[in-house]
Amino acid sequence: FGSSAADCLIHDSRLTMLVAGFRRVMAPALTPARTPFTRVMAPAWSAARTMVTRVSASDLREGHTYTDSSENDEYYVVVKNTYSKSGRGSAQSRVVREGLFDGKKSEKTYGADAKIQKVTFDRTNTTVQYIDQDNEVLVVSDENYEQIDVPLKMIKGIEGELPSMTPVVLHYHNEQLMKVTIKPYKAPTPGAAAA
Repeated sequence: FGSSAADCLIHDSRLTMLVAGFRRVMAPALTPARTPFTRVMAPAWSAARTMVTRVSASDLREGHTYTDSSENDEYYVVVKNTYSKSGRGSAQSRVVREGLFDGKKSEKTYGADAKIQKVTFDRTNTTVQYIDQDNEVLVVSDENYEQIDVPLKMIKGIEGELPSMTPVVLHYHNEQLMKVTIKPYKAPTPGAAAA
């Protein structure tokens, strides 16, 4: 290369054009083909978007989800939390809970200051597209029209009552679909569009 500033500038612009040309030619080969209706399995989400917070057992409230490390990190949903302190004894929190996956109710007493891992799920709003009985999945789509397969076992008993466009919220933790919440569907009324 030449040592003058003009030679360096010419070399720099040629290199820039070379890189731009390479990107233009190679981009289709390096980028996977995607369509507006690409289907993915439900657990394809980033764990970095999920939050786990250590809180005192007395801070758990109805509806909170937590994991208990003394019980193989099972997930529980709090039904009721009762705080009590008797005389000079230590304070306790009696938690009535429900297993997130099996729905079994149980009860456990913690020291009020015991640290519990409260889980805040990453939520994705979707709408029902259709039910694929052959693959046993509910196909939903997010706001980017990306289709996501939800196993039918997660909505057992109500899969026949889901019209298209029913709002569904997917709850993720550690890249895994943990819970599905189905919101009530309101069909549009014929006169509402004219108003």
